[in-house]
Amino acid sequence: MSTELEIMLPKLYAGWLADALDGPIPPEHNATCLNCAMLPPPDGPGNGASLYYHPQAKCCTYIPELPNFLVGSILNDDDPAQAEGRAALAAYLQADSIATPLWLNRSPSYDLKYDSTDHFFGRITGLRCPYYLDRDGGLCSIWRYREAVCTTFFCKHTRGALGKQFWDTLKQLLVIIERDLVYWCALELGIELEVLRQFLAAKESTQIIYLLELEQEESHLQLETQRKLWGQWAGRELDYFKACARLVEPLTWADISAISGPELRLWARLTGQAHQNLLSDALPERLRLGSFQIVQIQAEASLVQSYINTDLLKIPQPVWEILSYFDGRPITEAVACAATEKGVKINPSLIRKLVDFQILVPVETQ
Repeated sequence: MSTELEIMLPKLYAGWLADALDGPIPPEHNATCLNCAMLPPPDGPGNGASLYYHPQAKCCTYIPELPNFLVGSILNDDDPAQAEGRAALAAYLQADSIATPLWLNRSPSYDLKYDSTDHFFGRITGLRCPYYLDRDGGLCSIWRYREAVCTTFFCKHTRGALGKQFWDTLKQLLVIIERDLVYWCALELGIELEVLRQFLAAKESTQIIYLLELEQEESHLQLETQRKLWGQWAGRELDYFKACARLVEPLTWADISAISGPELRLWARLTGQAHQNLLSDALPERLRLGSFQIVQIQAEASLVQSYINTDLLKIPQPVWEILSYFDGRPITEAVACAATEKGVKINPSLIRKLVDFQILVPVETQ
């Protein structure tokens, strides 16, 4: 298995994608959990950014919905280093979560709060994930078993928009894998077909979850609903999750491909293409100015926002002076004219950076 892939992905997913991708995934050096780039600097606002995260929340103001097999993997992991994760999961199972044979879901009440405060992502500690460890600068207690969304979220990208495109595409691939595997596990372990039909009919399981939450105060109704939902596994829900993990963990990429269908194969190809783009330094033949917003102007350099508002790019003043040369003419001609008329030499790596951040964009050919 590729150790490089394990740096960027959970071990289970890294094993699958080692066969699905042609090579390692370049690390995202600009966005790390141990040194959060979205916290305000101690000496002032800095960088001209208008949005910072709360130091005791960071990007963890989101609760992931864990697929059944990842819940089981956490429960099965007896590594002492995973003890805090198991404890956090056990507490969440008894608190504000709703466990179904497919997912460990958030409650609708949490989703309502989250949706009403979406402009304050990263800044409200009341929405903090239950798996968050409030020590060492804030860590994830189930990091080795994070799901598709948490695996692929970065506030900044080394390759700018190109990096974001890759991780967004990979997220869709992992979402499909998780979706197909939770149903596969349910079928393998004998969950009633009528229950699964209801999940398929319900949009994102909201209807079933809402029903369960409404019955929280009426224990006899809740128990009956739970019995219908879990069937032979009623009262043994933790054993069910553990069994899901035992089914999924030995699977290879070939197994995943056989379980899933053409949608997975399509997204696997799209992810492979995005991965190759991420590894390439090739430049288009012609470039023009893209769309971006100037956030802060200084004498020596200015900050601009292009593809996302959390990843600002600093552009030195001499570079500003030659951007207008990229007007659709060939790159070689633009560089030569800038050197002759402005005395500014620009190297391919800087042009590549400007393209990655969509300051310069390819000219569409007819």
